[in-house]
Amino acid sequence: MALIEYDVYKQKLRDMEPELTKLSAALDIEAAKQEASRLEAETAMDGFWNDLQRSQKVQMRLKQLQNKIARHEKLLSAWEDLVTLCEMGQEED
Repeated sequence: MALIEYDVYKQKLRDMEPELTKLSAALDIEAAKQEASRLEAETAMDGFWNDLQRSQKVQMRLKQLQNKIARHEKLLSAWEDLVTLCEMGQEED
């Protein structure tokens, strides 16, 4: 593959970065991480499991947040991997 093609692909990937940033903001990933952390701490508190209904709601919400965060992190990781592969392709010519 020609070196110029790697440059084109790398630039297309770099052009996606602002959109990924907007997506993070739209999904409010930082707030989701903070809420997940708070809920995890709540589950470790004494007596948390005594209220079955409340504990189930908290666990369900925590799982939703963890899935949201994991999917977002997977997307960012794939994007970073593709950028790295383009850079490696350029180095190897």
